[in-house]
Amino acid sequence: MRRGKTDALLSVRGVSRRFGGVQALEEVSFEVRPGLIKGIIGPNGAGKSTLFNLIAGDFPPNVGEIWFNSHVITGLAPHAVAALGIARTFQTTRLFEHMTVLENVMVGRHVRSRTGFTGSILKTPGARAEERAVQARAGEILDLFGLDRYAAHSAGDLAFGIKRKVEFARAVASEPALLLLDEPAAGLNIAETRELSSLIATVKNLGITVLLVEHDMSLVMNISDEILVLNEGRKLIEGAPRDIQRNPDVISVYLGEDECSSSAT
Repeated sequence: MRRGKTDALLSVRGVSRRFGGVQALEEVSFEVRPGLIKGIIGPNGAGKSTLFNLIAGDFPPNVGEIWFNSHVITGLAPHAVAALGIARTFQTTRLFEHMTVLENVMVGRHVRSRTGFTGSILKTPGARAEERAVQARAGEILDLFGLDRYAAHSAGDLAFGIKRKVEFARAVASEPALLLLDEPAAGLNIAETRELSSLIATVKNLGITVLLVEHDMSLVMNISDEILVLNEGRKLIEGAPRDIQRNPDVISVYLGEDECSSSAT
């Protein structure tokens, strides 16, 4: 179904979501244009994770619509949303712990294969050549993320920061048009966060649009082209990082009077 054509890659239109007596989101609207990194910030309980879950198809909004590539995706199941070109990472890593790093990234790649993950397991004749291509591409992505030396390691044996990178690489392996990053810097040290920032920029250069939820204000301000600010389930303001930093409401509600470029609460 096509209607309401827009130049935006993602368009969220008046979405609201209630859980029992709690209004998690109320009439939130915004767009994400192709080729940008857009950050979403706000204090705990602002509705950031709920918004991500609505986009990814974990549950539908009570009111409103979500469009992707000028198609309505409101209410689609997560696998259907992923097949259209939206990938995501999670606040807590969700790797296949008993599989190798290479195999984890290959799983992400199989979303774009003709035979799919089941066909690769059954080793049907038509799947073998494609399986080699999937493995080769997964290897290239490991190189891009500096993970090639961990290719044969079991994912469950990795340090937390490396697991984060593997999940990131697996999401990129699906060649999404839009990548949702949910608190990617959570649990990372300063050096790992700096490396993450570089990787996100690399992903943008691959032509992948990024929508980012993150509490690390320095990271968000440094890499985002645009920022959306949520407060108590509503959109407070949207704009360029420099405008967000200077906005008095953002300073007082989110950052504190003296913390324009430090971590949000």
